[in-house]
Amino acid sequence: MQAPATVNVATPEFFEGLDVLLQNRTVTSPVVVACYLQWHTAKQYAGDLGTTYQQRFRPLHTRLGQVAKREPERWSTCVRTVRRVVADIVDQWYVAFTFGPDARDAARQTIAGIRQAYLARVHDALPWVEADSKKVALEKLARMAEKIGYPDFLFDPTKIAANYGWLTERLVHQDEVGGRLKTTIAPPTYFDVMRLTRQFQDREERLLFARGEVDRTKWGMAASEVNAYFMPPLNEIVFPAGILGRPFYLTGAPSYINFGSIGSIVGHEIGHSMESRVLPDGRLGKWWTNATEAAYHERARCFIDQYSQFPITNTTRVNGKLTLAENVADNSGLARAHEAWMAELDPAGATTASPRLPGFAELGYSREQTFYLAFAQMWCGRMRPAAELQLVLTNEHAPGHVRVRGTVANSQTFREAWSCPVGRPMAPEKTCELW
Repeated sequence: MQAPATVNVATPEFFEGLDVLLQNRTVTSPVVVACYLQWHTAKQYAGDLGTTYQQRFRPLHTRLGQVAKREPERWSTCVRTVRRVVADIVDQWYVAFTFGPDARDAARQTIAGIRQAYLARVHDALPWVEADSKKVALEKLARMAEKIGYPDFLFDPTKIAANYGWLTERLVHQDEVGGRLKTTIAPPTYFDVMRLTRQFQDREERLLFARGEVDRTKWGMAASEVNAYFMPPLNEIVFPAGILGRPFYLTGAPSYINFGSIGSIVGHEIGHSMESRVLPDGRLGKWWTNATEAAYHERARCFIDQYSQFPITNTTRVNGKLTLAENVADNSGLARAHEAWMAELDPAGATTASPRLPGFAELGYSREQTFYLAFAQMWCGRMRPAAELQLVLTNEHAPGHVRVRGTVANSQTFREAWSCPVGRPMAPEKTCELW
C-alpha cells in the first residue's frame, strides 16, 4: 500500500506535542510506549471477550460513571452487536418498518425551509460579515448536498452482498465432493467475528486513504442511528432515518412541534457550515476576510463567556471555549427553525399546518410556547454525576439542560412567547448572537 504524497493533518499541535513527548526517553521509553499500545489493544477488545475479562475493566468504568446499575438485557446486547457487524442488513429492516414513503419528502421540505431562512439571514442581515465572505457563505448554502433517511444502495442485494464479502470469505467454504459443490460454514467464535469486523473497517479506511479517493455515496453512520451530522469536506448534511422519527419528528403533528424539535437539529447542522473553514467545493481555504474573522471572534467571546458561567459541580463549569461551535450551532439552528416555521404560516396564522393541540389551549400554551417546549423536550435526559463531569471535561457538546437554557436565553422570540422580563434567568440583559 503506497502512502499518499500529501496528508491533511487536522490537529498538527497534537502531533507536534506527541513528537516532543516520544523524543523524551526518560518519560516515554520503549517499554512505556509498548505498555501504552498493549493497554489500548486490551481496552478495545475486552468488551468482546468473556465476563472474566470485562470485570477487569469494571473499576475503571465505575470511576468514570460508565457502568449502569443493571446489566443491559441480553436482547439489547445482541441487537447492538448485530447492528455493529452487519449494520446495512439491520437497517434494511429498520427502514422498511419505520421509515414511511412520505418521510423523505417531509424531511426535504423542512430542510428547504431552514436552508432558505439561512440564505435570507446571510443575504439581508449579518452586517459584521463583509460582502466577499457573504458571497462564499451563500454559495456554500446553495451547493450543500443532502442525505436523508438511508443510502440508495441499501436495498440493492448485489451491493449489500459485496459489502459483506469480507465476512463470507472467511466463514463460508466451498469444496467439490464427488463432483458436486459442497458449501460449509465454519462457525466462528464471537471474538473472531468482532475482530474481523474491526480489521475490515480499518482496512477499508486505509485503502480509501491510500488511494486518495472520495466516496460521495458513503455514509458516516447507520440509517438506524439517532444522530445527524455536517461533513465539511463534502459540504453535505446527513439525517439518518433513526432521527427522522419519534420523538424528534412526528408524522401529522403540528408544524411548530416538528420545527421546534427536528427543525432545530436541521438548523444546527446547516449552521456548522458557517463555522467550517472549507470552501463550497470542500477544499480547505480561507473565506472569511480579516475584518469578518475579527468580528466573529469578538462575538464568539460573548458565547464563550456566557456558557462558561453554567455550573456543573461546585468547582466545575461548562467549558465555553471547548463547546463554542456546538453552542453557536444550537443558537443559530433554533432561530432559523423558528423563522422557517413562521415563513410557512399564512397571513392569518396558518392554522391548517399549525392547529392547537387538544388541551393546550385550556392549559394556556400558545403555538409559539409549544415550539419551545418541543425544543426543550428533545434534550430531556438524566446523567450520572460522574458521566456528566466526564462529558463536560472532554466533549465539545454541553449537557442537554445547558444547551436548552443557553439557547433560549439568547432568543428574543422566546422572551416574547413566554413574556420573560429582561433580567430574569431565562432573559439576561446581555445576549449573544452570531449566524
